[in-house]
Amino acid sequence: MGQPIEIAPGGRCGAKRPPTRALDALSSARWPGRLEIVACDPLVLLDAAHNPHGAEALAAFLETHYGDKRKILVFGVMKDKDWRPMLRLLSPLVDEIILTRPAVDRAADPGLLATEVTGATVSDSVRSAVATARKRAAKEDLILITGSLYTIGEAKTAINEDI
Repeated sequence: MGQPIEIAPGGRCGAKRPPTRALDALSSARWPGRLEIVACDPLVLLDAAHNPHGAEALAAFLETHYGDKRKILVFGVMKDKDWRPMLRLLSPLVDEIILTRPAVDRAADPGLLATEVTGATVSDSVRSAVATARKRAAKEDLILITGSLYTIGEAKTAINEDI
């Protein structure tokens, strides 16, 4: 195997790209639904953590960046996902939990999810869960919406229609 070939803009082989262009591109990259802020006052953060590893990364991020904020969790997940450890990771980090289900057949029943956490509110739709979270949140709070890309998609639609 030979040396890797660098291809510069315009397709010229061997020309070096300035490293700052790559860094600029990476720093401006966005991944919708991953630590995405979609509203302020209160801050609404979407993260499609849909497995225990994603929930673990999200929990670490919350502790590092928003440990001092009051947090409301809106959580909707697919029934075939390993959601119990996800709730165990996230629930101690939040002050209030609203469990919901996106409008897909694979979604877990929020009533079942509620058997794993004490004092959670159950909502039949993501739209309703988001509305409840926004009513209960103060301007300085954080609303975290997570559990599934379906949940994130429905929440984003609801928020965009209300703004």
